[in-house]
This record gives sequence, structure tokens and C-alpha cells, in this order.
Amino acid sequence: MDIQVNKDQLDRVVIKWLNKHYGNLTLKEISYFTDTVFYFNHNNKQMMDYNTDNGILHVNNDILMSLVNMFKLTYVDVNAIVKKWTYETYDIDAQKVYAADYN
Repeated sequence: MDIQVNKDQLDRVVIKWLNKHYGNLTLKEISYFTDTVFYFNHNNKQMMDYNTDNGILHVNNDILMSLVNMFKLTYVDVNAIVKKWTYETYDIDAQKVYAADYN
């Protein structure tokens, strides 16, 4: 059975999922990276970093691929939702979103 949802509904569901799993990241500033802010989970694993000078946000590839696979989103849709989520949740005004492998 196919369930039809509109874009706004899907955005809300995805953002709710992101908040549940990644809504409590810890912000860390490192003195020798003056233009970058880092975000870590409760296991001290880096999940994101944001360059405040150029507006580039790097997000752990595991997060992005979870959204693609779980919600059947395109990379363009994932980027738009991640931008919206990080703005609402972490006050990040990302201009571009890129996948990052922090392993």
C-alpha cells in the first residue's frame, strides 16, 4: 500500500526523526579552527562541522545516507531538509551541505 504525503508533511517527519536521533549534539569550538564549529554526539563522535566564513556545512555521511535510504529522498531533497533542520535546531545558516566521512 502506498501512502501519499506532501512535501511539507515529509519535511516535518524527517526533521522529527533528525531531532530524535541528532537533536542534542554538543557544540565544540577548537581554538586553532577559528572559523569552524564542530558538533559531536554523546559518544564524542563528530557528526557535523560548520564553517562560519563560507557557510559550508559538512554532515556525517551516515546521517545523509540514512535519510536517502529510509525516506527515499534524493540528494537535493536531503540537502534542503538538512539546511532547514540545522537552521531550526542549531541556528546554522548553511549555504551548502556536503557529506563528510569522520571515521
